[in-house]
Amino acid sequence: MKLEPMFIVLEIDEPVRTQVIQLRKSCKDAFRASLPAEITLTGSSGVGPLTLEQSIEDIATALDKVAADTPRFQAQFGPMLRFPETDLFVLTLRDETPFHALHDQLTRSGLQFKPSAFPFKPHCTVSGNPVTAEEAARRLQLTLPAAFTLSMLALYGLQDGQVTRMHSTQLTVPA
Repeated sequence: MKLEPMFIVLEIDEPVRTQVIQLRKSCKDAFRASLPAEITLTGSSGVGPLTLEQSIEDIATALDKVAADTPRFQAQFGPMLRFPETDLFVLTLRDETPFHALHDQLTRSGLQFKPSAFPFKPHCTVSGNPVTAEEAARRLQLTLPAAFTLSMLALYGLQDGQVTRMHSTQLTVPA
């Protein structure tokens, strides 16, 4: 069974994973609090979701190759951002360089993606529920300053509102 849309993410390691989920809960966004804490590499910006003509096995093979060529790395969130004309609040990244490199590597991997109307902006979505102006101002002040590790590249799919991990692979350990 293919799940759609399919997207590629970097999962956030503990203890920051739990902190992201708690932040989502504090914003009263039960849907996002139920989702994995991750940075989406493909599927929302830059390139869109994977096309459905590809088999899960072919996608997994490509992800395994990319992961084998990518060392684990540390990251740190930057300020909260509200996407223009939306109620989407996201944590930005202080250094976007490794995320752009991975996004580019995935787009050159032979995988096929649907188009996206938005340029690639690595981020972690915190909330998307409607807010008052006062609540929006409060959310823009929220931060998670701790550094965290990214060690898992994963393929997720959405079916009937449920997110399912379809494949995951460890990034290489730095030499």
